[in-house]
Amino acid sequence: MAKSKINKELKNILVIATQLSMQEIVGLPLGQWGYRVIPMTIEEFHRRWPDPNRCIDWILNNIHRDKLAIDGVIGTTDDASLMTAIIGQKAKLQGPSIAAVLNCQQKYWSRQIQNKVVREQTPVFALATSSNPPFPLPIFIKPVKSRLSYFSYLAANEQEYKRLVKLWHTREVVNRKANSTFIKLFNTLPAKLRKNEPFQNDLIAEEYIDAPDQITVDGYVYKGAVSFFGMTQSDFIPGTLSFNGFHYPYYQNNPQFKRRIERIVRTLIEGLKLDNTLFNVELKCNSSTGEVWIIEINSRMSQQFMYLIESVTGYHPFHAALDIAVGKRPMMRAASTIKRNNCCSCFILRRTQDAIVGRVPSPDEIKRIERKFRGVRTNVFVNVGERLSHHLGDSFTHRYGEVKIPGNSEQETRSIYKKIYKQTELLFRWC
Repeated sequence: MAKSKINKELKNILVIATQLSMQEIVGLPLGQWGYRVIPMTIEEFHRRWPDPNRCIDWILNNIHRDKLAIDGVIGTTDDASLMTAIIGQKAKLQGPSIAAVLNCQQKYWSRQIQNKVVREQTPVFALATSSNPPFPLPIFIKPVKSRLSYFSYLAANEQEYKRLVKLWHTREVVNRKANSTFIKLFNTLPAKLRKNEPFQNDLIAEEYIDAPDQITVDGYVYKGAVSFFGMTQSDFIPGTLSFNGFHYPYYQNNPQFKRRIERIVRTLIEGLKLDNTLFNVELKCNSSTGEVWIIEINSRMSQQFMYLIESVTGYHPFHAALDIAVGKRPMMRAASTIKRNNCCSCFILRRTQDAIVGRVPSPDEIKRIERKFRGVRTNVFVNVGERLSHHLGDSFTHRYGEVKIPGNSEQETRSIYKKIYKQTELLFRWC
């Protein structure tokens, strides 16, 4: 492990994250936890190195020449988590194996493993290799490798299924661009990791699961032991697959059902050989029948839910990520300085129509909103002059911001959001 020379009292952690996520991370009491973050944003490395492998080479060269002294490395996005797994393996730093990260990110490989270890919780699936549906409709269709629900659709009939498969293949250039970082990383990996299987430009067809609840289970695995931060419930804009909001924690007065979900997730983590990392697992479930189905698993934190979890539990999951990165078992103790809440919600700002961004709230305007409503965090995802469709997103709407609201109940957070929405809508302009 590379020794820290910058500050002998603090462990130095290289963190690769989006600029927005980095703002939250550097605002945490890192020094109190015993850490110093060396930040590298996704936006920065894209500007400096069009090929992410060159970025990895630069980091490794500086580590080996003692110009970059780090004790651990963390990535908070899909691409960054694969990069840090590669860096960690080559620099002998703690973290998940490259193979385990691929077992999560390549959704067809992941389904194959899920089908072996948690068969009852795995929907019927197949590669969408032709325009003929591989099993009875309706069918959920999505890329084998993607993010942010890009090109995720529900095909209700054969005509719609054929149209979607055809549309996917006519957009090959766009699809490859969406996965360009991953493809460049993947193509340089050893052959035994890449396997002789279809990959980034394929679609996967999955059985549609009609269940009342969709939740995300967040946790970490350290030296084979799985621990949980809790579960977050998702809700959708009616008639779409677009997330409308998220609410932590997922309330169910059914301890037996909660334990069942945790057993399934533990079995899944073990089957994927995932270790020494944070994770999140998306599930559909029915607490009345006890049924649970896996949507997908990611070998990283749910960055969008970190503040939600902290607001309720008093513990920020990034603290666990830092501990794991240096080979230390996390101790989930609440921070006494944080006022706890019964729940915390994240509401997504969306538009159904594409537009050019004419105006966004200024930092001072956001601060005024956050001062007025205790604990509220507002994030803007777009800049003036950009077209909304230039940002990767789901298949139905355009995401341009989010508002995170702690409160005593979900009813209260929804009420506060209605007041904030009226104000924030006045601060955006579209052309």
